[in-house]
Amino acid sequence: MASSRRRRRRLSKELPVPASHVLDVTDATFSRAVLEESRKRPVIVDFWAPWCGPCRALSPVLEKLAAQGEGRFVVAKVNTDENPRFAGEFGVRGIPAVFAVKDGEVVDAFTGALPEPQVRAFLNKVAPAPGDALATGARAALLAKNDASAARLLQQLRAVAPADVRAAIGLAVVAARAGNKDEARALLAGLPATLPADWVALIAEARLLVELEGDLDGARAAVARDPADVDAVLQLGGLLFAQGQSAQAFDALLAGVAKVKGTRRDELRKKLVELFDVVGAREPVVEAARSRLAALWFA
Repeated sequence: MASSRRRRRRLSKELPVPASHVLDVTDATFSRAVLEESRKRPVIVDFWAPWCGPCRALSPVLEKLAAQGEGRFVVAKVNTDENPRFAGEFGVRGIPAVFAVKDGEVVDAFTGALPEPQVRAFLNKVAPAPGDALATGARAALLAKNDASAARLLQQLRAVAPADVRAAIGLAVVAARAGNKDEARALLAGLPATLPADWVALIAEARLLVELEGDLDGARAAVARDPADVDAVLQLGGLLFAQGQSAQAFDALLAGVAKVKGTRRDELRKKLVELFDVVGAREPVVEAARSRLAALWFA
């Protein structure tokens, strides 16, 4: 028995780990493929079996995210029917069971076929992308209207992760706020169809800003002449919002809702909803404006 274990350990040291981001691991290769590799990058161990339906649902998700991760972590797949040893050592009681291993130690785990967003969040926590801290800082700076700080962080993000879409989004916001509409439009035009959910409000803000034309005094005068002029009300609301006066923007648009009749009234409602999303549904100014909109709409 002891000689068999020694042969197995010797064999595991001699077997190379493939360059792929998804590996099929056996009891013989586990020490090298998982424990040793985890000292270089996180290893996500997926204990599974061919008869397990949830395993078949989870595996493609892990493989897809591993490919997208481009090497920042590796997925090690262990068929527990053929390789029960480490499933026992890891205390696996049900499959699929997924363990994140760093520096030879388990740092996190989950059991069952989680939805892709939850798996992605798990992986982002245990194997953050190089630019995650920069992107988080830049987003916080943008939300605080500290564009100079955001721009510095976004340029650093571009340097370490040139393909990170969050850099393009953030720089589009900075450009749009500064009035550099052509630059902002070019950055927005290059965005992919799928975008990070926590940046959607900032994207909406940038798109709103590049679409705005005119000046605030002119918009006020136009609305004063005709409070039911939908185009003038939309322009006034947008210009006020662009200057950071969200409460005043809501007031202007809600006043328009109160005055306008007919099909174009819905344009004002849609603009309000769009701006609510930019500010944040739980902000007191949004909650108050949303209540006023409901009262006006159903009056």
